[in-house]
Amino acid sequence: MSADETIGIFGRASILPFVGGLYAQLGEFERAREFVDEAERELTELGALSAAAVFCGAARSDIELLAGDLDAAEATLRDQCEYLELMRNRVTLAARAAKLAETLYRQGRLDDAEHWAAISRANVATDDTQQELLLLPVEAKLRARRGLQSDALRLADAAVRLADDTDGLNVIASTRLARAAVLRLVELERESEAAIGDAIALYERKGNVVGAAQARGLLDVEVVA
Repeated sequence: MSADETIGIFGRASILPFVGGLYAQLGEFERAREFVDEAERELTELGALSAAAVFCGAARSDIELLAGDLDAAEATLRDQCEYLELMRNRVTLAARAAKLAETLYRQGRLDDAEHWAAISRANVATDDTQQELLLLPVEAKLRARRGLQSDALRLADAAVRLADDTDGLNVIASTRLARAAVLRLVELERESEAAIGDAIALYERKGNVVGAAQARGLLDVEVVA
């Protein structure tokens, strides 16, 4: 295989996980997984194991979270975190550990979620906005579940402010949902519903059909502290 062919395959394989993510947002989860599987296979054949972990791992966990398969998302993220710890890739580890904390939080496993949030915090770069946008929302919700209301609101508001300085509609929406969860836990129901409404509008602008549907479902869910 020539160098140009290798570069071409690598470039295509690096893009496929993002295509899979778009299909997942439309609810076409099997098709989304196929794109990620293909990318992972091609990158592995090229020996680009780190690239496979970074590109495919992120997409795979996001797809399973959108699909509502928390067990699959957890398994994927644990495998990634183990690999990234071994490779001493602290930047990507911080991001995956934050997502694992979020996945565990959604399962109601607060102690485990706090453990991985702490690992993420220990590895996050102080000036890395993207990592903070993954970590602050779950930290805020964990504080709220522990009864630390003012701290929870402070972190949730910080996440929203950071997100508003980006152009990522999915990220902006997710911080609104985290803030909504905190507001509901501190019994500010009207404000919570308004934040969910904002998230729905943002997801719809992005074309994230699944995200919008999941956000609508939260309007009818009672959060128990």
